[in-house]
Amino acid sequence: MQKCLIKQPREKNTLNPACVYTDRYRIVARYRSNWKKYNCARIHISIPLLPSYDERSRSIIDWAKQNFAHVTLCIHDTLQRYNLMALGWDEKQAYDKALVNGDDWLKANLPPSDDDVEVIRWDSLLAHKDYPSVHEKICRIYEEDKDFSDALDSDSAVFAERCQKRGEPFNSARIALSRAFLLEEVSGLVLLCQGSSAADVYSGSRMKAMQLLLDKKTYFHFKDNSVMPIKVFDRARPSIPPAKQSLPSLARVSTARHRAGSGR
Repeated sequence: MQKCLIKQPREKNTLNPACVYTDRYRIVARYRSNWKKYNCARIHISIPLLPSYDERSRSIIDWAKQNFAHVTLCIHDTLQRYNLMALGWDEKQAYDKALVNGDDWLKANLPPSDDDVEVIRWDSLLAHKDYPSVHEKICRIYEEDKDFSDALDSDSAVFAERCQKRGEPFNSARIALSRAFLLEEVSGLVLLCQGSSAADVYSGSRMKAMQLLLDKKTYFHFKDNSVMPIKVFDRARPSIPPAKQSLPSLARVSTARHRAGSGR
């Protein structure tokens, strides 16, 4: 297992510098102002179709263990059955495969030495006593609240764009599966945000639909939660292609000439 190069005891609100190096990755906290409010970091893991050792996610886990007193891994494994169904699997086969993928990912990336990391599997959210009522309410909000439906459709459009870039078809059947995926994901995230206060660690951005629910605060009562955005840079690759590195300076020169010519 890779180790972080910076070591600090796991105490309440003990924070590393904004930039932390691991064996391969550089992890940069984009905003730090609200870190001290939280003891818990919640990391969301989307399980790939072919799980293996995930050095990038492992780096984020190690980073979080150094910066928070408690770390929770939310394994979005059986949620991925919708993506397998979109590839032609029937629902039972897709569920079984997604569950096995979650098992395999945990075996590859979370050794017994990480017994201090809490793991929440997606099935535990589906089995929550409040899940049926929350999911029903989310579906009703989608039908009745245009702001929410627009936000969720926008999240779906982002996924559609990724599929098209990979050359995968995004037909009406896949649109329906994508919507079902997102409605279920939002329902699970609502349960998580109702259950505990945490900083949700994302290397991307939070779903627009979920952020809208958190901002409105009219449909659900949430614990104090916040997005903890980070950037993860692969130290083995330059973050900016060499051919593009000169573009900013050329732009500045062009702007300077334009201002000189216009008398600004």
